Amino acid sequence: MKPLVKSLVATAWACMLVSGCGRTPGPASPDLGGPSGIITWSSSAGKGNPLPGIDQGSVYHLGTTFVLWSDAPGGGGGSSNSNVQGIKCQGSLLARDRRRCEFHCETKDAKTGQVTIDGVTYDLTDGNLFLVSTAGDQSQVKQLKRSLTELMFERESLEAFGKNDPDISRFFTNAAKPK
Repeated sequence: MKPLVKSLVATAWACMLVSGCGRTPGPASPDLGGPSGIITWSSSAGKGNPLPGIDQGSVYHLGTTFVLWSDAPGGGGGSSNSNVQGIKCQGSLLARDRRRCEFHCETKDAKTGQVTIDGVTYDLTDGNLFLVSTAGDQSQVKQLKRSLTELMFERESLEAFGKNDPDISRFFTNAAKPK
């Protein structure tokens, strides 16, 4: 192969590998408002009567788009995948009696879509924060609309947010009362 042809072939390959030869990239998947993950905490040390959901709990978060906050510090797991068509997540959190609280979420734009928690479907436009009490035989769920852009997904921040938000603290306080 002649040197000029070799140079043209090498340039063509470099163009395809590095820049895609001028192709415009496809649309990005929707912005979730941060990373996803799960956090579990139990800070009952030094507290005589820890409040499940505030002093101990588990939170699965798909950025700030979908947040599932449970009163059980048992952990769980979840996964998500995203592409130009949207985002899907699924997983479960463990209840205090070790049963699983299953969840699924699907959104095309990180604002609308469906969330299913323990077989009950919710509309994401009605709120992005789902509180789950696992006391008793069946989980109780409360959906709230909150701006979570400033929330740090770490124990201290979640405890403070839960204590200072009257709807969150009331939900977990009422759920913890013996029936």
